[in-house]
Amino acid sequence: MGRDNFPELRIPVSTYRLQFNRQFTFCDARKIISYLNDLGISDIYASPYFKAREGSLHGYDINVKAFDDIYTRFIKSRINFQDIIYEKKILIMETVMSSEVNTLGHFLNRLSEKNRHTRDFTLNSLTVVIKEVIAFFPVYRTYIQLSGVSERDRRYIELAVSKAKKKNPAVNVSIFDFLKDVLLLKYPENFEDDDKKEWLDFVMRFQQITGPVMAKGLEDTTFYVYNRFLSLNDVGGNPDRFGTPLETFHGQNIERFKSCPYALITTILLRHVQFSLASAA
Repeated sequence: MGRDNFPELRIPVSTYRLQFNRQFTFCDARKIISYLNDLGISDIYASPYFKAREGSLHGYDINVKAFDDIYTRFIKSRINFQDIIYEKKILIMETVMSSEVNTLGHFLNRLSEKNRHTRDFTLNSLTVVIKEVIAFFPVYRTYIQLSGVSERDRRYIELAVSKAKKKNPAVNVSIFDFLKDVLLLKYPENFEDDDKKEWLDFVMRFQQITGPVMAKGLEDTTFYVYNRFLSLNDVGGNPDRFGTPLETFHGQNIERFKSCPYALITTILLRHVQFSLASAA
């Protein structure tokens, strides 16, 4: 096609998405064209390609298998989202945040040398264990303080340590247990106040590192290389999960209303940064 014959490109002034389903067809869409035009809508679009699950009112949503199959064929490989998060968090800790992690390793090494049961742990093994536990951390951070450890934070730490142990069967499990005891503030008997303060100081530093590692490993790296369905790659989102069932959504709103009756409920507030960038490209 010659340059003179190439169709003119233009930027839409205002767009509107149509969601086709069994209750809203193309015939129904034609009936509202004039109304949309009066509103100043210059372009409409839809996403009718993917088949919805049976009973769904949406035109493309919950069919995870279809997305998996198409994405696998496109990249010629089947990949696991959780595996990518792990790999990218390790990458971040070995590159842009290596000094912070190494400092944390030296700190834990000093703590280990004060106990005859842990003083034989090497600096390298302690640093490796820290990286592995952070790589499997399921949240951005915990909120442990001098007052103690919440049940929720306890579950997060135990889950991360459990997964790290399973991933590294060659590493002495007692090293993982030592780190877990420190993070959960399970002080040894006859621990002095100064020793307790050191453990708490380590926990505070650990909590300050897990957040940036998650942000850089997930938002700034994984979201740009895992592109199964870009609109799910949002800050605070989970590309592994295709939405929330309607019943769960309403249930969460009811629970939220009990504690925050005047708060705003929104379905989308943060911009889909990666999706917008990819669309613009």
